[in-house]
Amino acid sequence: MSSCDLPKSLLRYADWPALLFIAANYFIQYNRNYSINSSENMINLNLRRIQTFLALAEHGSFRRVAERLNRSQSVVSSHIKQLEEEVGVPLVNRTTRQVSLTPEGLRLAARCKIALVELDTAIKELQDEVQLSKGIVSISCSPSVSTHFMPPIISEFQNNYPGISFYLNEDFPDIMYGRLRRMEADFAIGPKPEHQGDMVFEEILSDPIVAIVPKNLPIGDQTEVTLKELASYPYLAMPSGTIIRKMIEVAFYSQGLQMVPRLEVIHQQTIFSMVEAGLGVTIMPQLSVPKTRGDYRVLRLIEPTITRQVGLIFLRGRNMSPAAQCCIDLVQARLKSHLNS
Repeated sequence: MSSCDLPKSLLRYADWPALLFIAANYFIQYNRNYSINSSENMINLNLRRIQTFLALAEHGSFRRVAERLNRSQSVVSSHIKQLEEEVGVPLVNRTTRQVSLTPEGLRLAARCKIALVELDTAIKELQDEVQLSKGIVSISCSPSVSTHFMPPIISEFQNNYPGISFYLNEDFPDIMYGRLRRMEADFAIGPKPEHQGDMVFEEILSDPIVAIVPKNLPIGDQTEVTLKELASYPYLAMPSGTIIRKMIEVAFYSQGLQMVPRLEVIHQQTIFSMVEAGLGVTIMPQLSVPKTRGDYRVLRLIEPTITRQVGLIFLRGRNMSPAAQCCIDLVQARLKSHLNS
């Protein structure tokens, strides 16, 4: 049996004493020297002794406990004595006819049972996550990626792993990095971060920046346009602080041009609708362009040509859960297939 397999016998016991006995045996099986020690002042409690103590509380006989645990009576007696020395109070009333717990022993037994149930629950939850039957995946995603590409990816992931809860946050960079630092998101999907030393970036694809113009723009049948040509029309912009806004501002500056937006909006779909309405032109990442085109044209931007790197963003040093790693693999595969299509 592997260390990830919970004994099925554990699930067949309906009575608490037997269940706790099996649970204790299960935990001890994987770490015979496990100790509860969260601070220097805390007592170290060996789980083998706790197992022996709970068995004695159940059976009330050193002999029956020895038979049940397949240990000698001297070992059973030694475990109880050592436990009493560790906690500093008598736990067992010993007579020639029977063994019973002291008031302190009764309190300790009750607490130990609760602790073992909590440990059992934690082990089961971890096993469920490893087996991808339960878990949580939380992602922070750039709107330019999430709008059109994440819905089918999320649908595929949830069809494959229906027991895993999925959370998606559409975020601009500063909020995205904050979520990662606070561990509110497992990972992020977006443009390459700038000046973020605690972030790790894994590129998936290079995303060209394109011009979005109204269909009735008087530029003939040309399929490409220069930034200087676009600058003669009203410009619709994403808000300051977004990576795409910074990239476009740098591009305007590099061409000796000044970018003065006619309108600024937060949502990309709003910009596309405004272009359709003839309110102006804009420059957007290719990934943000809907597959079903509206009443606008998409032109290749030249002079300058601009691209951005899109990929996965992680908080440096953070390990991924099995569910998060499966999601990462799916995101990489689907975005790469889009690149090759």
